Amino acid sequence: MPEFVSAVLLSLIAGAATGLGGLYTLFVKRMNYNTLGTLLGFSGGVMLVVAFINLLPEALLVLVAFWNPSLLLALFFSVGVTTMLLIDLRIPHVELATGGCEGDVKGQSAYGRFAEEHPAREPRGRRRRWRGGREYALSVERRDSAYRLSWLMVIGIAIHNLPEGLVVGTSYVYQPHFGIYVALAIMIHNVPEGVAVATGLLTGSNRSRARIVLLTLLSGMTEPVGAIVGAALIVYLSPLWGIIVTGFSLAFAAGVMVYVTTDELIPTAHLQCTKKHVVGIGLVLGMMFILFLGAIIPS
Repeated sequence: MPEFVSAVLLSLIAGAATGLGGLYTLFVKRMNYNTLGTLLGFSGGVMLVVAFINLLPEALLVLVAFWNPSLLLALFFSVGVTTMLLIDLRIPHVELATGGCEGDVKGQSAYGRFAEEHPAREPRGRRRRWRGGREYALSVERRDSAYRLSWLMVIGIAIHNLPEGLVVGTSYVYQPHFGIYVALAIMIHNVPEGVAVATGLLTGSNRSRARIVLLTLLSGMTEPVGAIVGAALIVYLSPLWGIIVTGFSLAFAAGVMVYVTTDELIPTAHLQCTKKHVVGIGLVLGMMFILFLGAIIPS
């Protein structure tokens, strides 16, 4: 039971890091988008190293007692990728990559584009709008659209944080040092993600910055929910099923991290930046940082 409580508290701290990123908006009047792109690239580098250097090898080690562990590893990893893909396709939400940087058309925010397409004085009602091959019913009034898009962005990040909490819970119960390492990596990843979410909300709404910070923090509070599920499955199941759940959770989370990095973080970082090498530098620095962190906190 102490391990269960510690796992949930650890995931709570990691999830709260999104609010720490949102807090940044209280102290800056104008966002430097190249800095944001570097931070997102850094976060992507952290996520990729954790997925391929830590989670997948650890999952293979856990599953080695079963028949064809490599096949199970590939299957569980694929389930993680496919789950995130289906969530992106089926659940209405605003992704980080819909925001942008200042300057040209590519930098215009999703809120600004929507406001132009639907002037504020149009009559009340709902209009169908296609995005990425999906049809959404959104209000045509600007204030309503900004409100809805704000919550859709928060929901999108909350969806992505849920499986991250799952891996924090399972990895900590499986091995506390390994769980701390994974939680630190996810916390580092959540900070620039919170900055990106808060920036998007600030661009598209008239809310106070304090309320935007609160919404950003709220988007990270699904991580403890995932941690409760993951830790409970291992603690209360039989040893055999606990091993399977641990291996599945580690490989599943690796798939989630790779999908989020390749589909969200890196594209968003490139969208934000105006300089060519900024994202690549951030990506490599993130990889170097997490490798050194692994040397300091060995599994």
